[in-house]
Amino acid sequence: MFEQIKKIVYSISNAVGMIGNLCIVFNMVIVTVSIMMRVLFRSPILGLVDIVGLVSGCIVALTIAFTEKENGHVSASFIIAYFPKNVQIISHIIVSLLSNALLALLGWRLFIYARQAYIRGTASGTVDIPLYPVAFVCSLGMFLFFLTSLVKCVDRILHWEERAK
Repeated sequence: MFEQIKKIVYSISNAVGMIGNLCIVFNMVIVTVSIMMRVLFRSPILGLVDIVGLVSGCIVALTIAFTEKENGHVSASFIIAYFPKNVQIISHIIVSLLSNALLALLGWRLFIYARQAYIRGTASGTVDIPLYPVAFVCSLGMFLFFLTSLVKCVDRILHWEERAK
């Protein structure tokens, strides 16, 4: 049962990460087009800074769970490496549980912020792009990061004995 859940969460992380990669391509294209328009027509894309900034927020939110799945985040384990294997595993699980609590809280608060931004009509400064879609994407990204991190933590707990050897 757990392996199926793990497979589903990892598949969603992969798919959402690919959407984040497409956002990177979008940012590259829109900046390039804006530069070409400025050079050729003396008229760049208005609000480019707002657009690139909001899309960059989406990039981080959409790729963070994939990065977690691939163990791509920086970890400072140089002190823990000197402890016995069981102590390393226990400390890693404790840190993971605390991280998961924080990630769940971040996802929840981002969702509340997105809802408030939708109700208030909060928009970007230059071209009045609504902020709530980006906030909802960030909330989704944090919840997916939470799920991916939780799956990895449960996997460590279930395979405790194998890792302790």
